[in-house]
Amino acid sequence: MIKVIFMQRFATLILLISILTVADINAQYLRKVLVEEATNASCGPCASQNPSFKAWLSKNSDRVVPIIYHAWWPGSSDPMYLYDTDMNRTRIQYYEISGVPSGRVAGKIATPTGTWYAGAVGDTAALTNILKNESFYSPINIKIELNHNNGSGSVKVEITSTAKFENKKLRIAICEQHHYYANAGSNGEKDFYYLARRMLPDANGTDITLNAGETKNFEFSFIVNPDFSDDLYAVAFVQDDLSKEVFQTETTLDMPEPKLPEYSMMLNQFDLFFVAKSGDEFEIQAILINNTDKSANFIINAYPGTDTPDDWQSEIIDNKYLVTVNPNSKFDVKAKLTVGNKIGVGELSMNCQVQGKSANFSTSNLIIIHESVDRFHILGGEEDHSILPIINKTYTNAKFYNLKSQYFFQVYDQLKSLKTIIWNGSTAGVVTPSDGNVIIKALQSGINVLVCGGAIAGGLNTTGVLSQLGLQFIAYCREGYGTAPYEVTLAGVEGDPISYDFGTNVKGNLIRYLLPLFKITNSNSTTPVMTFKKSKDSIFAVKTQLPKSRAVLLGLNPYIILDQTIREKLISRSIAWLEGKTTSIEIVENENINVWVSSAINSSNLTLYFDSPQDFANFKYYLVGILGKRLTNINYASLKKGLNLFDINLSSFAPQPIFLIYEVDGRRNVLNLTLLE
Repeated sequence: MIKVIFMQRFATLILLISILTVADINAQYLRKVLVEEATNASCGPCASQNPSFKAWLSKNSDRVVPIIYHAWWPGSSDPMYLYDTDMNRTRIQYYEISGVPSGRVAGKIATPTGTWYAGAVGDTAALTNILKNESFYSPINIKIELNHNNGSGSVKVEITSTAKFENKKLRIAICEQHHYYANAGSNGEKDFYYLARRMLPDANGTDITLNAGETKNFEFSFIVNPDFSDDLYAVAFVQDDLSKEVFQTETTLDMPEPKLPEYSMMLNQFDLFFVAKSGDEFEIQAILINNTDKSANFIINAYPGTDTPDDWQSEIIDNKYLVTVNPNSKFDVKAKLTVGNKIGVGELSMNCQVQGKSANFSTSNLIIIHESVDRFHILGGEEDHSILPIINKTYTNAKFYNLKSQYFFQVYDQLKSLKTIIWNGSTAGVVTPSDGNVIIKALQSGINVLVCGGAIAGGLNTTGVLSQLGLQFIAYCREGYGTAPYEVTLAGVEGDPISYDFGTNVKGNLIRYLLPLFKITNSNSTTPVMTFKKSKDSIFAVKTQLPKSRAVLLGLNPYIILDQTIREKLISRSIAWLEGKTTSIEIVENENINVWVSSAINSSNLTLYFDSPQDFANFKYYLVGILGKRLTNINYASLKKGLNLFDINLSSFAPQPIFLIYEVDGRRNVLNLTLLE
C-alpha cells in the first residue's frame, strides 16, 4: 500500500506590533500553478518542442504541476489517448485546442514571443513570462492524500478558502510520471511524462461552492492499469469554467521548496463580474505581503479601464495610497468603483509598487456592466479574428461593448435594454447550449441578433436556433474542400440590401476547410445574403425577419474575404439592416445625382426626385422589401440633365421598410425609404 499526503505550505507571516499593522483576518497560501499540454505521439512538432518543454517544467518544478493529455490527431492510435478517450477529448475540447502541441498555464494561453504561435510549448520564453505574472499566493488551501495498491486506490481532498467562491469546479487527476512506449506513434518519441490516466469522478469535475473560512472534503476511488502504479501521482485543482482560470493546485508529486518573493500582492476575492445600476458601489480587495526583514512602503493606485465612463468614480478606500507594511507582515487594502449615470462597461484594478524597489504588481480586473447597455459584441472564438474593430470603424450609429461569450449568458437576464447582439465565433468558436438558449430568448424578446463564424452551424442546429429561423444545416459543401487556406469565389445576392453590389467574384481564402451551408425552409421570412459563385443553392449567409426581431447568420469568419471594402460592408450593412437603419451604400461620386422622395400623409403615391448633372440614357429603378424581394416591376427610363420626377403607386404594399434600387449606366445604388404606415 502506498500512501502519500501533501498540502499547501502555509505562508507564515509574523505580525509585529505596530500602528500600521492590521489584524490577521485574511490568510494566504502558496499557490502551485497547473500547466497542461495537449500532444500526440505521431505529431512531429510535438517531438521537437517537448524536450525543451520538459526542461522548462524541471526548471520550474518548485512552482508548476504538470498534466499532459494525448489528442486523437494526427495519429488516431496513440495508446495514451486510447487509454481514456473521454478524458482526453473532454479536456482538450474544453480549451478549444485545434492543433498540437498546445499548452495552458493556470488555464490561460501564453502570449507568444518571436515567431511562435499562441500555445506553443516550445516557446519557453512565453511560458516564463506568464508564470512570472501568476500570483504566488491564493486564498484557497488544498490538502490531498493518495492511497493505491497495484492500480487500485482512492484520493481524499480537503479544500478551505479564506474568500467566498461560488460555482467553481474541483477536478482531480490520476497521473503517471513516466512511461516508455517502444512504438506509440510515428514521431520517434518513446519516453512520455506526466500522463493523465484518469480524472475523478470524470473530466467534467465536481461542483464546489465555499463560504469564507469553510472547509469541504471529497473522496473518490479509482482503478488504473497496474503497469502504471509504480509512479502514480494525484493532482487536485479548483477551476472557473467561465474564465478557465485555475485558482489553486495541489499534487502528491514531491516538489522542491519554492523561493518566496520578497514582496507580493494577492487578490482576495473571486467574484469580479457584476451587472449594476447607477449609484451602485463595488469593492476589490487585495493583500500586500512583505516577506523581508525590513519595513516596506507600498504605493497603491486604483485604475479604471480606458473605456470606463468618465463619471464613474474609482478610489482607494480610506485613502490608503501609501501603506507601510512591517517586516514579514501583510496589509489589507481595498478599492471601490461607483457606477455613474453614464451607461457603459467599467473596469477597476489595483496596482502597487514597492517604494525604492522594482517590485510592481497588479490585480485582475473588476468588471461592471451597466444594466442599460443595449448593444454587445460577444466574442465566442479567437480574439485574432474579432470583428469588433470593423464594427467600431464602420458602424458609428451606436457603441457595441465587447464581452466574452461565457460571461454573457451568465448576465443576460439582468440586462434591461438590449437591442442588438453580435455573437462572433471567429474561425473555430462553437455555439454552446448556453449560447443557443440566449440567442433564442433574445430573438423571441425582440432583440436583433447577428451570428458569424466558421464553426457556428453545428451548435446553431443542435440548440434549435436554425429551426427558429426557418433553416436547415447542410453538412457538406459543394466548393471549398482542400488544404486551408483554400481559394474560393463567393457571390452577393442581387436585390439584397446587404450584398446587392458585391458581384459574383468575391475572392476568399478559407481559413478552415469548408463553410457551413444553410437550406432555407421558410422563404417567407428568410432569404440568402451570400452564396458560392458556382451554385446559388450553396447558401452560407442569410437574414431573417421575425415578428419582433431580425437575425443575420454569416456562416464564415469575415476575414476570409480578401477585399477589405466588401468585408467591412458585409458587417456594417448587416448591422444596419438588423437595426432598420439606412443601409450604408455609397453613391457613385462622379454621377453627383441628388435623390430624394416625398409623399403626402396617408397618400398611396410616392414621388421620386432625381437631380442629375447630365443626361443618362441607361437608367432603371424599382423597389424592394426588407428581405430583398422586388416589390415593383423594373422601370426603364432615361435621365435628363436637371430635375426628373417619377411616381410610384403604393396602394398594394403592406406596411414595411422599403428600399429604392436604381441603376445609372449599370452602376447600382440603394436608398432606404420611409417606413410606410
